[in-house]
Amino acid sequence: MIDEIGRMELEGNGYTELFLNALNSFENVVNRYPKLTKFYSTFRKEVFETMSDFFREEFRKLNFQNIINSLFDRDICNKENPKSKITLTHANQISAAGIHYNKVTFFREAGKFFEDVTYVDSPVILQLIDLLSEDDVASKEYLPTAKDLKQKIIGLPKNIEDKFDSARFIEKMMRKVESIIGGEVGEKAGRIEFEKDGYIYSVKNISDGIKSFILLLLLLKKNILLKNTLLVIEEPEVFLHPNWQLKYARIIMDFVKGGITVLLNSHSPYMIEAIKSYVSLYDLEDKFDVYFTHNGIIRKVDNSNEKTFEKIFNTLAEPFSEIEKLEKEVQEKKGVKEYQENEKEDIDEEDIL
Repeated sequence: MIDEIGRMELEGNGYTELFLNALNSFENVVNRYPKLTKFYSTFRKEVFETMSDFFREEFRKLNFQNIINSLFDRDICNKENPKSKITLTHANQISAAGIHYNKVTFFREAGKFFEDVTYVDSPVILQLIDLLSEDDVASKEYLPTAKDLKQKIIGLPKNIEDKFDSARFIEKMMRKVESIIGGEVGEKAGRIEFEKDGYIYSVKNISDGIKSFILLLLLLKKNILLKNTLLVIEEPEVFLHPNWQLKYARIIMDFVKGGITVLLNSHSPYMIEAIKSYVSLYDLEDKFDVYFTHNGIIRKVDNSNEKTFEKIFNTLAEPFSEIEKLEKEVQEKKGVKEYQENEKEDIDEEDIL
């Protein structure tokens, strides 16, 4: 009954108000029959607790539905598997949401997990940092992750509890990143600058590859990347030379070794092979999982990282087979052309004779 009342209220029919009026009428009856007081008090308490839980979940469902509609254009589900579950973290709280045919079916608290989550979509955000500062743009619903990242990299450093251990880790990682890009990052009057060989450059005027490392530097400087935090990175290899992909992979695995959880997706054999090697080098097998995505389905092959890696590398090698076929066609075409040219030369010699 309570669920139905809540549903009607959320649809704007106002039946909850009628129900509360009925409760008040019931209270008037209880006033005339005191023996019902205990029963009424228990009943009223259970009703309001149930309604509170119901409306809390329904409110979150509606808000999460609005986010999905805005960010994913009302289309987040896999076409072949329209039912899914999403885990969300915020302010040291983990929540679970169910989605069926792009409609949120439930949203409820599920305990504590990460203290903070940082999503890095692209280093291009450093190019757009001023644009994201404008309220009329930054407040758009489709930029929540960009807004969060922008606030972290230009805001005040986060307070940390275990200052000694965290400070040592942050300092160590900053030195490693700076050694790769050959310079340091600073801020002046809200402007992010890169200093190298005595010259100072605006972050907007440097390569996107260097920006990829500068983003990590800024997150370190602001005490964002600490133990029990989650860092999500989308295809970091996009702007990186193969040699720098290997260096980036090492930085990422240093993060993992330091207690930071990293969720990363990649299509680069260099990046994936490097991560695989550092997992073994750092003895991180018990802290590492790899998954293979095909046709929108994410899975682990026989629950084995090794077999999943094998599947990934076989898949990434498929284009090379296509290139070999293409080269073979080119060679065959060259062979035909050379044969035709030789035939023409033979005919010309016969005409001379």
